[in-house]
Amino acid sequence: MKFTTRQIALMGLLAAINGVLEITLGNYLHLLQFYFTGNIMIGFNCIVYLMGKKAISQRGTILVIGFISALIKFIFGWNINAAIAILIEALLMELTINIIGFNIVGAVTGAVMANMWALFQKLIVLGIIGGAGFINTIKVITDKTAMFFNIDKGYMFLLIMILLFCYSLWGVLFGTIGWKLTGRLSSKIYT
Repeated sequence: MKFTTRQIALMGLLAAINGVLEITLGNYLHLLQFYFTGNIMIGFNCIVYLMGKKAISQRGTILVIGFISALIKFIFGWNINAAIAILIEALLMELTINIIGFNIVGAVTGAVMANMWALFQKLIVLGIIGGAGFINTIKVITDKTAMFFNIDKGYMFLLIMILLFCYSLWGVLFGTIGWKLTGRLSSKIYT
């Protein structure tokens, strides 16, 4: 990965925008305890990553933007879990786009993968690292989902399917928005 000075400056600018969004809007939404805060923040991250990839088509662009964003979130937001999540989301987006290609399918699939990571991170951080246990963590997550959607807690399989669908839907939504936005901005900014 060799980048020009202009490319490095652009990646730094996009990462700074992403980091500021994470610290301000992310912390505010977490304070409000909105249920899908992580998905909304991942969506904004994906849009920034896609803008960076459109401007700099080299491999590693998304990973560099994600690394700098995670560093900003860790240093100024004091949140190691979110910083690790940002880095892994960027890695998933980078890998997906490198495998599928930089097109709408790659963008949407990458955003879905990043959003799915948010769900799996909850299971890993709370269930395994936090010591709550995998099954207990699934129960806590499905109980919150049951309350949010007003569905009986006994339908655990249905609640898990709803969660997977919702997380995927966030990815489709923000992947599509990011792809459309990069298409519109490319003629105005990147030329």
